Amino acid sequence: MKFQNRLSRFGDFKLSIVVKDRMERIFWENGKDERSCNSIKISLTSRLWGSYLAEAPIILNLWDSLHRMFERLYSYVEESACLPVLTGSRCTCSHLRGVLLPPRSAGFFFHETLGHMLEADVRGLYPGENLIGMDERINVIDDVRGNEHLIGLAEVDDLACTMSPVSLVEQGHVRRLISIEYTMSENSSSDGFARASTCFEKPVPRMRVTQVLPVSPSDSDTLDLDGHWFSLEHALQGSVTPGTGEFKIIGSGFHMMNGERIGFNGSIMITGRLENILRKLVHIGSESSVYAADCGKMGQAVRVGYGAPMTALSGSTLKLAEPGAEN
Repeated sequence: MKFQNRLSRFGDFKLSIVVKDRMERIFWENGKDERSCNSIKISLTSRLWGSYLAEAPIILNLWDSLHRMFERLYSYVEESACLPVLTGSRCTCSHLRGVLLPPRSAGFFFHETLGHMLEADVRGLYPGENLIGMDERINVIDDVRGNEHLIGLAEVDDLACTMSPVSLVEQGHVRRLISIEYTMSENSSSDGFARASTCFEKPVPRMRVTQVLPVSPSDSDTLDLDGHWFSLEHALQGSVTPGTGEFKIIGSGFHMMNGERIGFNGSIMITGRLENILRKLVHIGSESSVYAADCGKMGQAVRVGYGAPMTALSGSTLKLAEPGAEN
C-alpha cells in the first residue's frame, strides 16, 4: 500500500507481482536430478507513462527482496516522470549517434537476436549468413555453472544428457550451434541443450545461460557519449527474422545529449539488421552480470539465463520508432 500511494501520482497504472518458487525432481534409468529456482517478477504499466518489467531471485527473504525491487522501481519511475516525453520520431530526427545498452538490456538484446539465431532448429541457419563477419570482440558461451538455481537446471537436460559449457562464438566466428545433436568437423555430440516446458512436450534445442563475454579492461575503450544517444534501460520484447536478419527490440529508456538525460520514452521500438549491427560494435564493456527470464518459442516457455556487458550500437544502422509505426 505504501508503494501504491507513492506511485499513484503518476496516473493510471497496473501493477502485478509474481513470486515463483519451484523444485523439480528428474528421474531416469541411471539416476536422478533435482532442479530448483525462485524469483520475484514485478510488472508496471501505465497508459501515459509506459512499461517496466524486472525479475530477480529471492536472495535474502521474500520481503527484503521485494522491498529492494520496489525501491529500484520507484526510483526509475520518479526519474522518468521528471523528464519530458520524447517520441521515437523526434529521436530519429536528432542525428542519433547510437543506442546504449546497459548490461541487462544488452543481455536481452543478444539473447533475442544472436542467441536465437544460434539455435540449430532455426530454418536456413548453417551457421548463418546473417552471422558472418561479426565484430571480433563478440565471444559467446552457453554455461549453466554458477547459475543453476537462477534458471532451475542442475546437471542434466530433458533427455538426461549431462550439461557442459559450450563455446558458440569465438572472436566473431560461429563455432557451434545450440542443438540436441550437431555435427561439425565430424564430431557428433550432445551438449545438454534438449529442453521442454513440460514432460508432455517434445524437447527442442534451447538456450540455457547464454552469455556474451566481456572484453578485458585494456580492450574496453572509453565510450564517447557526446551528441545524441538513446539508453535502453528496460527491454521488454524482442524478435529476429532468420531469413533476413531483421530484428526489433521494444522497451523503454532515456534520451541523452552529451551524456545527460534530457527526455524519456516509455515505449520505443529499435529495428535493424544483424549483418549491419553486429559487424562493428561501437563499444563493449569489461563487466557483465547474468539475468533470468521465461522465454517463449514454438508454444513452449522455458527458463533461460542471459548476460552481456554494457554495449553501444551504432545509430547509423538502427531506426527508432513507436511500436506499431511503419518502418
